[in-house]
Amino acid sequence: MPRQNKEGLLPPCVEACPNGVFYFGDENEDTVTNGSETVSFSQLIKDRAAYRFLEELGTKPRVYYLPPKDRQFPVERGYENLDDKLKERFKDIMEPGAKKS
Repeated sequence: MPRQNKEGLLPPCVEACPNGVFYFGDENEDTVTNGSETVSFSQLIKDRAAYRFLEELGTKPRVYYLPPKDRQFPVERGYENLDDKLKERFKDIMEPGAKKS
């Protein structure tokens, strides 16, 4: 189990997140948790293509960001296969000359 604070609790942001998207742990121990699952830190950042902001400045940021799983914009799945509500939403982009109803 990753390190917790001196009271044995995870940070409030990790415990309170209803979606389980915050992970907390120790990079050196290679273990992180979101409160419901504990995983390998190195595997998580590899599998989820984690990145750090402004890493190129040499400040060694300690926060990694994980892109959403299976992120794909609806129109990338094929405009013609979208349901009518989504087609209407993207109509001005996909059909520039079409008027919204």
